[in-house]
Amino acid sequence: MAVKQHFRELITFFLVAVAGASVNFSVRILYSLFMSFEWSVVWAYVTAMSVGFFLTKQFAFNAKSSGNTYREMVKFTIVSLLALLSTLLASIMALKVLNVYLSSRSLFFRETAAHLTGMGFSFLTNFFGHKLFTFKSTGVYDRVSLHIRQRM
Repeated sequence: MAVKQHFRELITFFLVAVAGASVNFSVRILYSLFMSFEWSVVWAYVTAMSVGFFLTKQFAFNAKSSGNTYREMVKFTIVSLLALLSTLLASIMALKVLNVYLSSRSLFFRETAAHLTGMGFSFLTNFFGHKLFTFKSTGVYDRVSLHIRQRM
């Protein structure tokens, strides 16, 4: 694949990620009214995952008519859970640092900055995971699926 095509995929994925990040960011603020920072990050990420799947499938990796939607959903969830872990860990670590060095700033500011840091960390995990695994036929899904059916 030409460099131009890879660059176009990266830009398209970035634009899709901005839409997903907007959902993630907005609902995290809403969820934080009812739950802890950590849980609001988790549930905001899960909420944005559903939006992200459909936008990514439609626009980012030319998988609109792949015919593998269920398979892609499973693989998308696996990659997204890894990215959620990186988001959560980076957010928690960033909040701890911000609490020490910017304790004079409001908690809302520190949590927002920490959450944005965590979201930034997950961008590359998501991009490469979805590009190289979710929306690409690797044979892994077929082998795991066959193994599960044989054991039943």
